[in-house]
Amino acid sequence: MGKEDLQTEEGEREKTSKEAERATTTTMTKSSSEEKSTYYRHLFRKVGQASLFTVRAASVEWKSIRDVPLKRRLQTFFVLCWLGGLALVPLLVLPLTLFIIFGTPLSLFMVGYLSWIFFIDKSAQTGTRRRFLSWLPAWKYVRDYFPIRLIKTVDISPNRSYVFGYHPHGVISMGALVNFATYATRFDTF
Repeated sequence: MGKEDLQTEEGEREKTSKEAERATTTTMTKSSSEEKSTYYRHLFRKVGQASLFTVRAASVEWKSIRDVPLKRRLQTFFVLCWLGGLALVPLLVLPLTLFIIFGTPLSLFMVGYLSWIFFIDKSAQTGTRRRFLSWLPAWKYVRDYFPIRLIKTVDISPNRSYVFGYHPHGVISMGALVNFATYATRFDTF
């Protein structure tokens, strides 16, 4: 046996061991890929079931919507308007003001109005501003939607100033707003 025969024998052994490794790896890869595909099939099935459940739970039966009385529809509409206004008005006021000042011929009126608000009008300190929005009939629908009531427990003098505590109030404090900032619960007659 010469050197060449030994090298050939070693080469064959290496080849055989590499083939065995490949076969083992292929077997492991097949079983691992089968496990992965089974796992993904199971996962997709669960996601599909959850999606169908969500669609069924959120489905709207138009028959039930048509049965809602007009008064309840109006209550819902005005509450949505109020909550939408809480979200949108702050985002629109500054850009709209800047647009009117710099982009339209109404800039003189806007500057005059802002000057009146910040330098001339003292109603924030005195509390004498007319509350024309407080008389809107929409507040009665908001009051009835939740429902909000104001119950008088003691007589108070109208000649004094008071601080009202309201707890628990939540995030938006709709009860305090409807009771004390509007006339929907007849707060002005107490």
